[in-house]
Amino acid sequence: MIVPATTSLAPTPTTWLLSILYADTMPELRDLMRDRLALDGHQVETVADGEETLARLTQAGPAFDLVIIDHQMPRIDGLDLMWHIRQLSFTGKIIVLGPGFSPATIERYR
Repeated sequence: MIVPATTSLAPTPTTWLLSILYADTMPELRDLMRDRLALDGHQVETVADGEETLARLTQAGPAFDLVIIDHQMPRIDGLDLMWHIRQLSFTGKIIVLGPGFSPATIERYR
């Protein structure tokens, strides 16, 4: 990302502070996302895979406003995890991250 010299990277106050569950197999990405989102005042909990995500949502699903998941995870991948989350009647938003999605994969997430 190219940032013009006049642009500040300082965090700005967020109107809505969110409780976020972030799932990724890479500990470095979990730490990075937790730290970055916390700078904006969000509460962030991280888990390592789909099974941990599902367990945490089953335990405290309504406590989370947003779940961010990786498309490619062991044990339960993003597509299967999305199906399970919907079965829990999770009312928050879900963001799926991945290296690129085919139109067929995008349709399966809908």
